[in-house]
Amino acid sequence: MSIPSPALERAVWACFDAHLKDMPSVVIGVSGGPDSLALLDLCVRWPDRGLTSLVVAHLDHAWRSSSSADAEYVQRLAVERGLPSVIERAVDLRESEQCGRAARDRLFGRVATACNAPVVLLGHTADDQIETVLFNLCRGTGVDGAGGMDVRSQRDLDGNARTIVRPLLPFSRTTIEAYCRARALTPLLDPSNMSRRFARNRVRHEILPAIERVFPAARESLRRFAALARDQAAIDEHLAEILLARAKIGGTATSVELSRSQLRAWPQPSVRVLLHHVLRTMSVGRGDLTFERVDALCRAIVGKRRALVLELPLGRVARIRGEIVALEYAGFAAP
Repeated sequence: MSIPSPALERAVWACFDAHLKDMPSVVIGVSGGPDSLALLDLCVRWPDRGLTSLVVAHLDHAWRSSSSADAEYVQRLAVERGLPSVIERAVDLRESEQCGRAARDRLFGRVATACNAPVVLLGHTADDQIETVLFNLCRGTGVDGAGGMDVRSQRDLDGNARTIVRPLLPFSRTTIEAYCRARALTPLLDPSNMSRRFARNRVRHEILPAIERVFPAARESLRRFAALARDQAAIDEHLAEILLARAKIGGTATSVELSRSQLRAWPQPSVRVLLHHVLRTMSVGRGDLTFERVDALCRAIVGKRRALVLELPLGRVARIRGEIVALEYAGFAAP
């Protein structure tokens, strides 16, 4: 048997030290594939700790006849390691990437609530990161989407913002598969990962390889670009907080009121950063804030109309009343 990469082990366990110490419980999403299987193994082997407060969560999408056997395999993995597990089988779940992810998120959120787990562990790798960045760029995204995923982030899983930790994000899929071989782990192979019906699989198996034939260093370039985009997103957040302190003139528990004259005095890129920040804060982890929608609000602010209502996605509304720009959302806790 070959020896697992010490660098990978040290890095992942350092991530655990940074984000999982003293946690009463932690949920780990386990599909049974190489990534989640390696992550589960590393959790159990965490030196001097062995993350035994883990709760294994698995969703059987019921999209293929063999999926129930996969669910049983994941349950055996948990039992062999002395870990509790929550295995659910979806009913009439539409076969699409978006529906599958939403169903998994709801399960992870419910399990986290039930066992009082502050953190959900996911096994995304560097390859997932690169594919996500390329997918987002092609679909249309801002700086946030261009930055892909963070090792630690907040995401809306079940109507509440949850902490997501991705310890394997710096490592390639090839490295993770090598770890599984070295540890004699037997991952499941999901045939749906090869299906060209799903857009992300076409990015993985067709678009990215085609780009690499022209630009052999494309993966590294995309990885570096994502890191720069995350840096820019952090800068934008800092700028937005400064601008908000200067432009905010009032509000309620579900709204923020901004000075229209102050917004007009700033360059439109700065105003877009501020508006995007406030609107995104209104609905943590949820999308549909396209450049076009935020830019339309910017143009309305500098326009001549004294009164205007703009309906925005996910229950958000922008109201212009003379020199006041009110951004509203039911259930929003104002910054």
